[in-house]
Amino acid sequence: MTTESRLLARAVVSRDKLSRAAGGTLAREIRAAFGAEPPAVALMYATVDHDQEALLGVVREGLGSTPIIGCSTSGLMGRGSFHEGNYAAGIVGLGGPALRAAAAMVEDFARDTIARGHAVGRELREGLQGASPRVVIVHGDPLGGADFESFTRAVQAELGCPAVGGGAGQPWGVFAQTYQYMGDRVRSGAAVAVALGGEFAAEIATSTGTEPTTSTATVTRTDGNVLLELDGRSALAVYSEFQGREVLRELDNEATAKVALGVEFEAPRAESDALTPYVVRSPFALDTQRGGLVMAAPLPEGIRIVFHLRSIRAAIDGAEQAAHALRRRLQGREIRLVMGFECSARTVPLLGKQEAAREQALVQQALAPDAEWLGMLAWGEVAPYGPHATYYNFTYPMLALAE
Repeated sequence: MTTESRLLARAVVSRDKLSRAAGGTLAREIRAAFGAEPPAVALMYATVDHDQEALLGVVREGLGSTPIIGCSTSGLMGRGSFHEGNYAAGIVGLGGPALRAAAAMVEDFARDTIARGHAVGRELREGLQGASPRVVIVHGDPLGGADFESFTRAVQAELGCPAVGGGAGQPWGVFAQTYQYMGDRVRSGAAVAVALGGEFAAEIATSTGTEPTTSTATVTRTDGNVLLELDGRSALAVYSEFQGREVLRELDNEATAKVALGVEFEAPRAESDALTPYVVRSPFALDTQRGGLVMAAPLPEGIRIVFHLRSIRAAIDGAEQAAHALRRRLQGREIRLVMGFECSARTVPLLGKQEAAREQALVQQALAPDAEWLGMLAWGEVAPYGPHATYYNFTYPMLALAE
């Protein structure tokens, strides 16, 4: 960060196991980096083994009036670092004369989802006080059955700018609980968003971590974001058969980490070299009574899907290609901050710790080795597919802010 910069960013990661000590480190380093003028907003992420309220409370006390939003995660990426597992917390402060920010939280966003998304978007637009929106970052609880895509599109509709982000995370394993933060509030079942506006550039690129198979099916019946039938048969039965298993009674890691549904939406003009013709998705719950798959976004009836399998090659090559694409689009500008929202099923569960760390090193070197960097591991991701905010799984969206 230099004194002549109009867009200021500072990212910090702590591995301290004591939540109050970790929060103190995050707040102290952000405060020192910004000096007398506090950051306009701070985004914070932490693993769930931290005492969420204690951690956030110390950061809140240390940063004073600065709005804080964020969520839980299963891991963090900083500049030159990657950690997935226990006891990690990270924060990025943003400010400077080029940037304005507004933050919002909505609880129980699975209820009246679209209306609540519009309300959040209007609140953010008013909070920007006339600054032109450049990007909105959105996080939500993935475990409450909310239609995360429709919520994010409603927020986007009010702001008129791209959206990016992901579902709050927890350790890889049995679905339990995730957390969302704003100010001194820690909630579950909520969504949070921060809109960034002003005189700077914001670019987003995505890459997937799967490859298509030859198995296809057509969506023949849905109910909202519940996929009920594929080719006229129970979607749950078809999904289970593809994996060579009896009809699933509960959703386990073996199922969700191995197989995804590649949805053939009409392909837009490529947003990055790595963007495929597929939007890759995976269920977050089962509707065993009706034989359905509960998705985090609806699928239109009549659309074709292709079964996908995870791929180490696709994950690493795609991430590096997306980084190069972002760099080209921001040529001539100084990248101040990169944020990542990588699917937690891509990293250690697929790549292993060593390869996951190598992926981050390749991406950072290709894109902006000297920029501030903070990434979280998401349970479901949102990023543009053409002009629309779209829900993904097994995907790595990256956001770069530059001046």
